[in-house]
Amino acid sequence: MANGTVVTFYSYKGGVGRTLALANVAAALAGWGYRVLCIDWDLEAPGLSHYFAGWIEDPSFGLVDLIEEVAAGKEPDVRRATTIVALPGLEDRLRLVPAGRQDRTYMDRVQRMDWSLLYEDRDLGAKLEQVRSDWLRRFDLVLVDSRTGITDIGGTCTVQLPDILVVMFTANHQSLDGAVEVAHRAIKARNGLPYDRARLLVLPVPSRFDAREEYDRAVDWQRTFAERLPQFYADWAVKETTAEQLIERTTIPYFAHWSFGEELPIVTETARGPDFISYHLETLAAVVAHRLARSDLLVESRDSYVDAARRAGLRGGRFEYDLFVSDSGGSRGPARELVDRLRSSGVSVFFQQDDVASGEDLAAASDRSLAQSQHLIVVVGEEMSRGQRREVERFIKQTVDEGSERTVFPVLAGGASARTLPSLLQRSQHFDTRKQSVGSIATEIASAVHSGASSGDPGR
Repeated sequence: MANGTVVTFYSYKGGVGRTLALANVAAALAGWGYRVLCIDWDLEAPGLSHYFAGWIEDPSFGLVDLIEEVAAGKEPDVRRATTIVALPGLEDRLRLVPAGRQDRTYMDRVQRMDWSLLYEDRDLGAKLEQVRSDWLRRFDLVLVDSRTGITDIGGTCTVQLPDILVVMFTANHQSLDGAVEVAHRAIKARNGLPYDRARLLVLPVPSRFDAREEYDRAVDWQRTFAERLPQFYADWAVKETTAEQLIERTTIPYFAHWSFGEELPIVTETARGPDFISYHLETLAAVVAHRLARSDLLVESRDSYVDAARRAGLRGGRFEYDLFVSDSGGSRGPARELVDRLRSSGVSVFFQQDDVASGEDLAAASDRSLAQSQHLIVVVGEEMSRGQRREVERFIKQTVDEGSERTVFPVLAGGASARTLPSLLQRSQHFDTRKQSVGSIATEIASAVHSGASSGDPGR
């Protein structure tokens, strides 16, 4: 993937579910294939480690230790402070920098830290830039849990570190006003940084919002949010979307069950839907994964938006296959020859006959591989099969949802006519084995793939 992105989760007041949201967003993103680092920067009230209890070793070294190394004039040992979160199925994609060992000396160590002195005499700002650069090389997304209020630590988390600032608040004026004020301060302070950094983007997230019990009051508060927050959306949302629409999509409702303890519903909830908190946390994870892009798709189809983010994570920044070759029952001979010639040209190809393991679910394997293939070849015999039509529809929908450059190459074999193709493919370039040899078709498609496949894409 491209260089990583730092996302700070901030709330002016406690009790908004900030750490719960960050931990679950991190687990969702890692489950989708992204390399994720979580950092517990809420040093005076650290809690992120509790959400990963049972999947991490007891932290003996963390952020406090890194800061103390800087204070002592040493190079901070970032790798030592980073621990694997061994959630099932994630391999080593999720990691954590904890606050530090929670022993009797911890709070004294935190309170002794002089942040002004660290910046002025120990060059903490430059050290953090080095550490930040290392994180961005190693991870796709770095999620920072910032402490509440207006503090020196909070300034580091909201100004210097992030590319995106997620400000969370509940439906009360103190929480909302404080979040808006800090966001404005962060944007202004960002312009004065001595480091090269793009404009700070702000994502407002209303949380623990109960629209069921007090519907009329909820409507009033939604109106208040829409009046106070549009300036933040203007920096990243497309003009076709409104603040009201985006607030509705990104609000995390109140679920009493998850007000107790530190848990990961993104892992434990098996059902998905608006009546489950995991549904809303997945939406937030997708917004983070998209780096706030494609707000039009979020408004149009939340499920398509989440699926696009999941596919991007699955690919890890690159397609596993250049081509997915789909064949109908009457086209297996030409399809087999085409696959062999493409592979001999250095093109990576998924072909169901070769690449589905014995006993594996064919539909699931095809769906997974279709998402991981940059382009699609449809080899049609006398007519397209139902499965091929489904593959074409899914591929084109994915392409449109992602705004990506992916191409469908129809290949007519066995007497098939272009009229048997879906109307969208009839208008695109297609190949006919009655007019060209399979070898020349393979050469032309391989050349298009190597040069970027700039023609024949119905989804563009």
